[in-house]
Amino acid sequence: MPDLQDRQIGDADSLIDFDRALQQLTTVQRKVAVLVLALEYTPAEAAQVLGLNESTVRSHLHRTRLQIKKQHLIDEPGEEENR
Repeated sequence: MPDLQDRQIGDADSLIDFDRALQQLTTVQRKVAVLVLALEYTPAEAAQVLGLNESTVRSHLHRTRLQIKKQHLIDEPGEEENR
């Protein structure tokens, strides 16, 4: 079981990786990523905050996940079962 310091270092590394991934996104994709992936807003809530249609937010979210996945920073739901 990892101790607190190891967990904190891992968390910091994850945040650095997430920040690098965000820098590769468009402004709208970055906003969607922060709201939905980091702050855990629903796509409907993010759409309301950003003044966009929910379908537009979902589209940006899909593209964002693809971009981040290319960088191997997130797993899609269910992928862990296939490993």
